[in-house]
Amino acid sequence: MIEAGEYAENVYDQAKANDWTRAQARLDQLREAVAKLPAEAKGNPDAPQLSSTIPALQKAVGQKDQQTAMKEANQITLMVANMSAHYKTVFPVEITKLDYLGRELEIWAAANDSAKLQQTTQMLRQTWNGIRPSVEAHGGVAEAKKFDELVAEAERAKSSSDYERVAKRLLDEVDNLEKLFEK
Repeated sequence: MIEAGEYAENVYDQAKANDWTRAQARLDQLREAVAKLPAEAKGNPDAPQLSSTIPALQKAVGQKDQQTAMKEANQITLMVANMSAHYKTVFPVEITKLDYLGRELEIWAAANDSAKLQQTTQMLRQTWNGIRPSVEAHGGVAEAKKFDELVAEAERAKSSSDYERVAKRLLDEVDNLEKLFEK
């Protein structure tokens, strides 16, 4: 299941880079991974939406529609994260959601959608507040402090470029949070 989320993130990254050949290859891997999901995962409330989002992503990649491909791939990451909540994973699902929210900041900054940016920042704060104690419990006191600062910076952002700057650093820091749980 985790593979599906990783492939969705890869499609996002390739679409962002306008590398449509690689985006298509990762999409093919994503479709294969989704087809192999366990039966109980297919009964998850996110499963029907996942089934309808993959064709939308396929269309966006085929049309080289960067913004739509990025949005759809990121939504798939969230759906797979939600579907994996009941399974043992290397790191908590909330870390994956922080990654998703960082990409949402990138998407809505590019679209210059202040309402979506504010909504995403609120979800970022809520998700971070929920996972912060676990990060600290895994020896991530310094990482938690840095992430606190990034969330506060997102909350102070005024322009799309402010959000874009914090999103990149936030996504880099999520990688550090993941490493804490991989030890």
